[in-house]
Amino acid sequence: MSDEWLSPEAIEAWWASPSQKALKRPYTAAAVANLRDPFPENTTSNAMALRLRAILEKHHRAKTVNLTTSPLEMSSQQMMAEAGMETAYVSGGVASFTAVTDPSSDHADYTYDTLPKKVELLQRAQKLNTRIARAKGNKDADSFMLPLIADADSGFGLYTTVMKLAKLFVQAGAAGFHIDDLFPGAKRFDGKDGEAWVIVPMCELQKRLTAARLQLDIMGSELVVFYRADPHSATRITSSVDPRDRPYILGATVELPRHYASLTTSPERAEWKTKAKLLSLDDAFKAAYPEKYDEFSKKTEGLNVSEALPIATKLAPEFYFSADAARNSSGYYAYNGCVEASIARTLEIAHLVDVCWPNASWYEPVDVEKYAKGVHAVHPDKWLGYNITGSFPEDGSLDPELKVLNQKIAEWGYCWQFMPLAMFTALGVAAKNTAVGLMQGGTNFYVENVSRPASKAGGKDSVEWWYKKPAILTDTAAEVIGDCM
Repeated sequence: MSDEWLSPEAIEAWWASPSQKALKRPYTAAAVANLRDPFPENTTSNAMALRLRAILEKHHRAKTVNLTTSPLEMSSQQMMAEAGMETAYVSGGVASFTAVTDPSSDHADYTYDTLPKKVELLQRAQKLNTRIARAKGNKDADSFMLPLIADADSGFGLYTTVMKLAKLFVQAGAAGFHIDDLFPGAKRFDGKDGEAWVIVPMCELQKRLTAARLQLDIMGSELVVFYRADPHSATRITSSVDPRDRPYILGATVELPRHYASLTTSPERAEWKTKAKLLSLDDAFKAAYPEKYDEFSKKTEGLNVSEALPIATKLAPEFYFSADAARNSSGYYAYNGCVEASIARTLEIAHLVDVCWPNASWYEPVDVEKYAKGVHAVHPDKWLGYNITGSFPEDGSLDPELKVLNQKIAEWGYCWQFMPLAMFTALGVAAKNTAVGLMQGGTNFYVENVSRPASKAGGKDSVEWWYKKPAILTDTAAEVIGDCM
């Protein structure tokens, strides 16, 4: 047991170090010390996290980009490293297809240890490759070790589960993970009835991130925490309890005979939304009574929707607003998803995280730039991340934009960019081309189009590269052990 490891003064000194000084904890070093195990257990994770921090800071300062994707297994991960990629992303969406016994859509409906196990597999594969490289005389073998950034989804539960998940990622050797503000399992992908993402209130997001940060502090972990901001794509929120969400919670401004939740068909729902004229409480009151808005705003500062509404009706008895009328059959409130909402949330929690990322299902340069400027106006040194998932026109009309996209947004501060589905899609295309070629050309196609190119890609290794490589270590061990006679 180390006295320094359990010392609040030593923890405070660590919090003042370059990697930690920008973070603000709502708890004390003494509380962390009391929760620590006798010994630290984060050697690999800390080494890779510090490497990741150096990479992010380098690109942030130079306004360049670290672009990456999500490896599926050890061969694609090694090829990423040899191609010059500096990091790798472990995608929950890809894990939904490849790391579970019952493949599904990207709903994070797998067990909460799925991604930590995937991280551990990829991390051990990297270590294997470095041992093989050293055995072959490569003195730069450790350069193949890519920091792994993992998808922690929504944390898989309340604060104790978030803490256990963070602990699993540290033990697996992750360099970073991201947590979002989604309500698990509630998002729609088809946009039916205008529904998309469902988020939790601001206070719940804060609890998630505080729990993750606390667990990392308990373990003395340098792991990089990413906040994935989902309000941009949100159409619903589970609760109206937090005053900070009030500007974006929508309600009916026209009283109708039925509430939205009682409607069963898409045409009925669309008509109801049109007639209800949804607005936020503040926008509705300002539009109806502009001369009274300043008084209303002053009297309701710091109040949530339910607390502010009685004051509105006291100031203007004829005023009508109902957030309850717009709730859906699951009880979720209508929400005005926009980049401003993502910025507002990010500014509230930036002190708890290292990287901020405005998640969206599409690329909108105006919003991407607005988010960066909004965050950096308050936190100029905050690292930014961005996901590029597609939704680009097939006719090539945006190709000129795509050619400069990565560097363009890097100049706005997005130093870490990733394409979570790129490797999964690329392997699918390659697999189909190979299967068709084998059917048409047999073994000759394989030798000419797969085996020989693979041999060149692997340097001087044979076509059985991935089969024979681990044997170098077992053969070496056999030589060291020697004969028993």
